[in-house]
Amino acid sequence: MRKIIAISAAAPLALLAACGDNEPADDLDMDPVENTMPADDVASDMQADGPATTLEETGDFSGTYNMQSEDGTSRSIRLDSSDDSYEYTASDGTTRTGNYTRLDDGYRLQIEDYDGSPGYFTFSNGQLVRLQEDTSVNEGMTVEGERYSRDDDDAVFSREPELGSPVAPQD
Repeated sequence: MRKIIAISAAAPLALLAACGDNEPADDLDMDPVENTMPADDVASDMQADGPATTLEETGDFSGTYNMQSEDGTSRSIRLDSSDDSYEYTASDGTTRTGNYTRLDDGYRLQIEDYDGSPGYFTFSNGQLVRLQEDTSVNEGMTVEGERYSRDDDDAVFSREPELGSPVAPQD
C-alpha cells in the first residue's frame, strides 16, 4: 500500500519534469531592464500636485520642511504639533516664530506672519503645501502651491520603538 501511495505522489512530479524543455532558448533577451522614465519625471512625480490630507490623517507632522525655489533660494518651516508652534526661516535668513492655527476645515494651518502676511498650508503627498490664498479645502480636492519637503533626519521622534527593535532615538 505504501508503494502505491509513493508512486501516485511521485507520478505528477515525473509528468511535470518530462514536459519541461531542456533546450535553451536562443531568442531570450538577457539585457537588464532599463528605466524608461527620465530622472526629471521621477522627481516631478514626487512633487506633483495631489489631494489634500486632513491634519488628523497626517498624524504627527512635527519636523522641518524645506523648499528650494527655482531662483535657488531656500526657505524652511519647523513645526511642532505638540504645542502648535512654528519657526519660519525666510530666504533672506529672517526668522519668525509663533503659534499656528488649525483651521476649522480640518485640512489647513494658518501662520499669521508668513513673509509679512498670513500663510495657509495643508499636507499633500507627504509634503507641506503653501496655498496661494485662503481657500477652504475639502476631501479629494487637488491642492497646488509651494511644496515643502520634510527633512526626515530632523523629524521629531513621536513614539517609542517596540521592545527589542533596533530602531531607537539617538540623543
